[in-house]
Amino acid sequence: RKMIPERAPQIPGLDIAAAYIPCFDVGGDFYDFLRISDNCIVVLIADVIGKGVPAALMMSSFRSAVRAYADIEGGSKAIGAITSRLNKMAGSECSDGEFITFFYAIIDAEKQIITYCNCGHEPTVLIRNGQIMELEKGGIVLGVDVEAKYEIETVKLKEGDCLLFYTDGLIDAVNFDGELWGRERMLTSAKKFAADSAEQMIKNMLGYRRRFVGLARQIDDTSIVVVKAEKFTK
Repeated sequence: RKMIPERAPQIPGLDIAAAYIPCFDVGGDFYDFLRISDNCIVVLIADVIGKGVPAALMMSSFRSAVRAYADIEGGSKAIGAITSRLNKMAGSECSDGEFITFFYAIIDAEKQIITYCNCGHEPTVLIRNGQIMELEKGGIVLGVDVEAKYEIETVKLKEGDCLLFYTDGLIDAVNFDGELWGRERMLTSAKKFAADSAEQMIKNMLGYRRRFVGLARQIDDTSIVVVKAEKFTK
């Protein structure tokens, strides 16, 4: 928990909230926020494929590398270089069968744009007027092919847009009948609460999921980050 931000940052023009629910004592999920200017922030979320202490150790090493590379490179134009460095690092550190899913985004609140790269992670969901857009551009998971190439995409945001970042533990939760909560239920609840504040949206979504799964034991961590675009004022 020391590696997960205690609270979301306050950025003019953005409403940000996050939650982390571990299923074991330690795990491989993480998210982070890196402020690179007064109006610009990095939002990243990742999942080290594995459980327990090994996944947590890999996550710790990976988190440190992300922060170091982001400080060195900086700016939205550097996403490709950062992703390439992280992929090479993961390739040298991951054992057979291990890899890292990763979503790296830079959000400029003043220009109202998001520039991102999705490395085999669950696509971040953009909700606009009840419609869903999935941010999928990028490439394969990190740590499998050190020569892999990654695409970068920039998307224009509008006031009222809602961005939902999450790990697969959110949708892979199961009830006592072994039924997945699943992507469709997740999207239905996300659209239902997209008009709420970021913090309230997360609480309501997790409440819906909790009623579905009951007391059934889960086997994967859940991380969720919501960023809502608001009117920017200096």
